[in-house]
Amino acid sequence: MVQKTFKVAEVQVSYKPDYKASERPKISSSKQAYDLLMPMGLRENRALRTE
Repeated sequence: MVQKTFKVAEVQVSYKPDYKASERPKISSSKQAYDLLMPMGLRENRALRTE
């Protein structure tokens, strides 16, 4: 099998939320981060991050 290598231009991805930074929750401990992220499905995605 022949593999071709291509040069590509720089790719930038950005996300601009429709809320202010002051409206986001402030996380000051790992426990707060855990409690905030677990309901969002972090548990299911954890295996992808640990591979």
